[in-house]
Amino acid sequence: MSHDGPTARPAISTAAQATVEHLEADTVSLETSVARKIQANTVVTHLSAMVNTAAHDVQAQGSAIAAQQAHRVDMRFSAIGAALAAQVSASRSALGFVASREVQANDRTYIGLLLTPQIKGNVRPLLDWRAAIVLGVVLGLIIKLTTRKSHDSPLENR
Repeated sequence: MSHDGPTARPAISTAAQATVEHLEADTVSLETSVARKIQANTVVTHLSAMVNTAAHDVQAQGSAIAAQQAHRVDMRFSAIGAALAAQVSASRSALGFVASREVQANDRTYIGLLLTPQIKGNVRPLLDWRAAIVLGVVLGLIIKLTTRKSHDSPLENR
């Protein structure tokens, strides 16, 4: 029997003390587990690690995520390498790069590079968008000047 329509994904997928390559479900729950790729409407994690996560809502407690794409992220005692989300709420967490419409950070949350029009809480990014632009211009000028000098070197004209 042939089925040409999309396959339905399971309602709930749970991993406890497991290593998983790919999880796809409406709701994914991880407990002390590792997952390479997750696609879900809702992801709930506790003491887990994920490489690539795409979801509508993510709740992370004591977890690490390399790359996150979501509508809403709520994290506590967690770390994210890069997050692209509409709303990010973080408490006692660390984020490398965040691009979001709204960021709320509390209780010692650290952010490397932050791109957002709306910040709530005590957020002190290492680089905000203004500093990132200045850094990019300065690095661009340095690269341009150093490459020009190497091309104008008298030793190369022999």
